[in-house]
Amino acid sequence: MNDFLKKIYENVISQEEDAIQMDQEIDQKIKIIKNKYEGKMSSNEIEELSGYFYYIALCSKQKGFQLEMEYLVKIINSIWFES
Repeated sequence: MNDFLKKIYENVISQEEDAIQMDQEIDQKIKIIKNKYEGKMSSNEIEELSGYFYYIALCSKQKGFQLEMEYLVKIINSIWFES
């Protein structure tokens, strides 16, 4: 993601109520997964695994935002220049 979009995502989008709710849902789902592996893996392994899950979620949210912005620009261009 380019720096400008990253700043918008980090300073605006991620602070919105919808984004905060989504983060809470992700937290709940990761806790469910962590609980399934308690006793089967060491606490360090579980924490490392959850770190990967959080990283994957963050990358997915950022990439999703970037794609949304790219398609928004395409839609605006098509409306503006094809009208």
